[in-house]
Amino acid sequence: MSGPPSPPYHPFAYPGQGEVYHDDPPMNSPQPVTSPVFTTRDAKQPRLTFRSSVALLPSPGTNSKLHPTYEPISLKYWVVCLGCALLALFGIALEVARKLSADHDGFYVPEKNVFSFASAQFLTSFFPSFVFVPLALTVHCFDWAIRMWHPYLLLSQGRAPADETLLVDYASSSRPWITYYALRFKHRFVLISGFTALAALLFQPLAGSIFTVRQFPQSSSSSVQSTRAIGLSPTINDLFAFSAAAGYAEASVYNNLGAPPFVLGGWSVAEFVFSTNVFLTGTMAVNTTAIQTDPNCANPNQLSVTPTSADVSTLSATSLQGCSLQATFNPNAAAQQYGVVNVPNCGVNTTNPSFQPVFFWFWQKSTGNSAGVFCQPQIQLFDVTAFAFLNNDSLANVSVVDNYPKANNVSGPPLDRLPYNGLIFETSNDVNVQSRANTILSGIPTAIFRQAEQVPGGPNSVFQDPNGFLTYTRQIYTQHLSLATTSNYFVPANKTVAAEVTQFAPRLFVEHVDFPAHTLAVLCILSAGVTFVLHSLHWRKRRNVYLPHPPGSIGSAVALTSHSGFGELLMPYDNAAAMSRALAPLRFCLDRRTGAIVVDDSTIAQVNDESAQVARDETMMTLMGRD
Repeated sequence: MSGPPSPPYHPFAYPGQGEVYHDDPPMNSPQPVTSPVFTTRDAKQPRLTFRSSVALLPSPGTNSKLHPTYEPISLKYWVVCLGCALLALFGIALEVARKLSADHDGFYVPEKNVFSFASAQFLTSFFPSFVFVPLALTVHCFDWAIRMWHPYLLLSQGRAPADETLLVDYASSSRPWITYYALRFKHRFVLISGFTALAALLFQPLAGSIFTVRQFPQSSSSSVQSTRAIGLSPTINDLFAFSAAAGYAEASVYNNLGAPPFVLGGWSVAEFVFSTNVFLTGTMAVNTTAIQTDPNCANPNQLSVTPTSADVSTLSATSLQGCSLQATFNPNAAAQQYGVVNVPNCGVNTTNPSFQPVFFWFWQKSTGNSAGVFCQPQIQLFDVTAFAFLNNDSLANVSVVDNYPKANNVSGPPLDRLPYNGLIFETSNDVNVQSRANTILSGIPTAIFRQAEQVPGGPNSVFQDPNGFLTYTRQIYTQHLSLATTSNYFVPANKTVAAEVTQFAPRLFVEHVDFPAHTLAVLCILSAGVTFVLHSLHWRKRRNVYLPHPPGSIGSAVALTSHSGFGELLMPYDNAAAMSRALAPLRFCLDRRTGAIVVDDSTIAQVNDESAQVARDETMMTLMGRD
C-alpha cells in the first residue's frame, strides 16, 4: 500500500516571517549534473544548498565581441601621473613663490584696483581657493576610484570574506565609517587613500590665506624743483615774517596746529615742489640746504622779585654766564604778568637789541611765584637730505650731509651767522613796522603762558616745576624762530635738485608666516607622492580584474552574481546583519574565465564546531554531484 503522493519540490519555503528552511528534493526528482552544488552548515539554521551555473556560461567573446576591461578615467595610469605631476608642480611653485616674495619684497600689483566690484582682500582669498578646487577634486576622484575598486581587488585574490567585499560599502559610506571599516579590515589602500583625501580638504582654506596685499615702500630716483636758497631777505626789517611767525606760534598753542611746511623742530629747509601724483603715499628724500636754529635757552642762576614801591616791583635775574638784568612791572596791573626783555652786554658785541640775548619772565600775584628763562639764539647752515611726507607735504626727518660751504650774507657779512632774536627790534619811525614789533613782543610770552595754563594743574604746577617754563619757552620760541627763518634767511632761487621718492605702493606677498603657504606646499607634494605610489601599486594588483562595466549600479551587481547561486541564501527583506550571517561561512573570488563573483571552491570556511577538512570534503562531493 503506497503512501500519499509527495508534494511538488520547492527549494525554499517560507512558513512564517523570520523562518527559512529547506526540504531535500525527492529521490526521483531530476537533478542537474552539469553545475556544481554548494552546501553550508550552521548550528542555528538547517542545511542550505544552492547551485552555481557560471560553468555553463560561454567564455567572453564566444557569442559576441569581447568587451575591454572597464577602467574609469580617474584610474587610468596617465591621468594619475598627470594629476600627481600637477599637484607636485603646484607645491613646488608655491615654495618658489614664497622664496621670491621674501627676496623681492612681494610682487607688483596695480596701484589702483582694476576690479571695482571686489576688494583686494576678496580677490586674494577667492582666486587662490578657486584654483585649488580642481586639485582637491582630483585627489577626491583618485580616492573614490580606490575605494570603489578595492572589493574587486580583494575578490581577484580569492578567499575573500563577504564582510570585506560583498557587504562593505566604500562608495557611499560617510568618511568616518570608511575609516572605521578600513582600520577594522586592515585595508591599507583605502586607509592611506582616505588620508590623502582628508589632506585635500585643507587645500581651499589654506589657499585662501596664503596671499596678502600690503603697503610696502618702493624707492625710485627722481628730481624736484627747489624754489629757495640761503640768503638774507631784503625785507627782513619790515618784520612781516617775524609777525606771521609769532601769529602762527600763538595759533598753534590755541588750536593745536602741527608743524608748518618745511619746518621740523629747529630745522628750516629750503622749499621745493612736491610731486602732484595724488595716489602717492610715502616720502621724498631731497638733497637741499637747511638752517638749524637753536634758541639756547637756560634757567637763570639767580632770580628774585623785590617790591620797589606800591606800584612798582623789580625782577632781578642772573644767567649762568654771569649776565644780569632788571625788569620792572606794576604788580597791581594784573594778577598774572609776563614779558620779554633784551639782555645787553651779554656775550654779543653789538648794541642793536635785535641781536642781543633775551630774557622771558613770568609772575603770579596770588602765590608770588616767579620764573624766568634766558635765551641766546644761534644758527648753523648745512647741506642736508630732507625727508618729507608726500600726502601732506610735511617734513619727516632732516639728515645732515655736510656743512654749507658757500659764503653769503647769512654765513658772512652782514649777519656772520648771528641771527635776529625775533622779539625785540630797534624803534622804527614807520608806525606799521612798530605796530608789528609791539605785537611780536607781547605775542610770544603770551603764547608761552597760555601753554602753561593748558596743562593739568595749570600755571601753579608749571611754576613748581624747575624746568616747567624752560620747556615751553624752548618749544614755542624755537617754532617762532624756525618759521621766520624760512622767509628771512632764504631768498627765491629756482634749481633742480636730486631726489628719491619712496612710495608706499601695494605689493602682493605670499604670506611670510610659514604655516599657510609652507603647509599647503608640503601637503601638495606629499599628496602627489603618496597618490602616485598608491595608484602604481593598485595598477599592478588590478591587472587580474576583468570588469567590463562600471561597478556600483544594480545592473552591474545582477550581472556579476546572477549565475553564482549564492544569492539564493539571501532574502529581499534581509538587513545587513542577516546578510552577513548568511554569507559568513563562504569565501568569494572573481571567476578568472568570466569575471563573475563566485564562491571560492578552494576553501569553505569552518562553521561552528565542524572541522575545515569535513567542510572541504563535503564541498568536493557536492561538486561531483553526490550530495
